[in-house]
Amino acid sequence: RIHSGPMAAISPQTLHSLDRHMRELSEFEAATTRLIQLWLQREAVVERIKGAHVLGINDGRLSELTADFSRLDRLGITVVREVGEWAHQFLHLIVDPTRLPAARAAAAGRRLRP
Repeated sequence: RIHSGPMAAISPQTLHSLDRHMRELSEFEAATTRLIQLWLQREAVVERIKGAHVLGINDGRLSELTADFSRLDRLGITVVREVGEWAHQFLHLIVDPTRLPAARAAAAGRRLRP
């Protein structure tokens, strides 16, 4: 219902607000896609490691396994850092404050203990 919402009265300000929100949603989508791609890369490395068979210290596959462990470490660090930045930047889009216990308690007139 466009006629009863924020676009009921179209003005330059509402159009600018809508444009800004659209850009923010596009950034959110791109950042989320990046996180998913990183996670999929990490999972591919985990699967390679799980399927690795090294018979001894002189096995040539040992260097590949060592490289995969290094990649897994770097990807793990990158995923954790990127998720933290993503959550910080888009907190208002990913957390529904009405579902938080403190918000429900405040709406009911109660206060939660710290």
